[in-house]
Amino acid sequence: MLLVSIGMSAQTHTVTGVVTDVDHEPMVGVSIIEKGTSNGAMTDLDGKFTLKVGPNATLRISYIGYETQDVKVGNKTSVNVVLKEDNLQLDEVVVVGYGTQKKSDVTGSVSSVSADDLKGLATTDAGAALQGKAAGVQILNTSGAPGAGASIRIRGYSSNSGNLGPLLIVDGLKVDNIQYLDPSMIESMEVLKDAASAAIYGAQAGNGVVLITTKNGAVKDGQPKVIYSFKAVNQRLGKTPEIFGAKDWIRYKELSGYDMKTICEANGVNYDNPQYDTDWIGEVFEPSWSTQHSVILQDGNEKGNFFTSINYVNNDGIVVGKKDTYQRLTAQLNAEYKIYDWIRVGTNTSIERWKTKSVPHQSAYGSMLTPA
Repeated sequence: MLLVSIGMSAQTHTVTGVVTDVDHEPMVGVSIIEKGTSNGAMTDLDGKFTLKVGPNATLRISYIGYETQDVKVGNKTSVNVVLKEDNLQLDEVVVVGYGTQKKSDVTGSVSSVSADDLKGLATTDAGAALQGKAAGVQILNTSGAPGAGASIRIRGYSSNSGNLGPLLIVDGLKVDNIQYLDPSMIESMEVLKDAASAAIYGAQAGNGVVLITTKNGAVKDGQPKVIYSFKAVNQRLGKTPEIFGAKDWIRYKELSGYDMKTICEANGVNYDNPQYDTDWIGEVFEPSWSTQHSVILQDGNEKGNFFTSINYVNNDGIVVGKKDTYQRLTAQLNAEYKIYDWIRVGTNTSIERWKTKSVPHQSAYGSMLTPA
């Protein structure tokens, strides 16, 4: 047993070390892995690490934004490493503002929502599609009327501005709203949440920024695509309020000082058993459908590509009849063509036509339910 223990201790030994950057500052959280194994450690607040390794081990030292190094340990018990910045990674560009910016220069808080996150949603409003998809972003649906858009709040509420919504940028252009964008047309949504975005957009970004990129015609297999989709959403009241019956109303008026027995007799109403109850909820509301038709044409090759989307929405609200409706026809054309290797031409065009009817609501005196 003594001989076995001596043999095992000779196979491993402990290595200590310090990892710093080119300015000799200790680096925290650097990953140190014994190459070819899952044996590893991380540097502490002083950039130090301790790791037991086998004979002839090689350590792989890596950190995001820095060049990965492989260091042969051999019989060494101490290893000090200096990591250099990876210029290739830091020169990558990301889409910000009205163009691009180096990845190393982006210091703000960014949330990303991809096209896969927007699939299968019942909503036809791009703002409402963000609900629950980006941390720290509030989506407010203040009205159930057909065609009512959701409000986006990124940095809470401000008392020094009448405009509480974020700056909206679609394909590099500032827009007033994104209600015309169907979620199926969106490739990605980026939300800039902190004040650092003001360095790019100025004071307009005080309430945050939402960057939207619509889809293009690039296809993986080189084959043109024609996609048709149909969606039907059933709408109804989520909660039915309780309304006074005739007996309840008579009792209420008596508590207010009225002689309801005399009033009922004067109007031919049976005071003890009134027969004039009306289901006002059933008179005003009914289940309805919101339908959507969408056609997408997509094609591309090494010279260019195009993406065309035609979308029609017909939302008949839950008020009885055709008193609250919303119809919208939108079309999107994104095309790009490479004339030469050094020049490309393209277009991102959106067309929208809509009409709506609504009934009074969200008012203490103008609501249609007030008379009831």
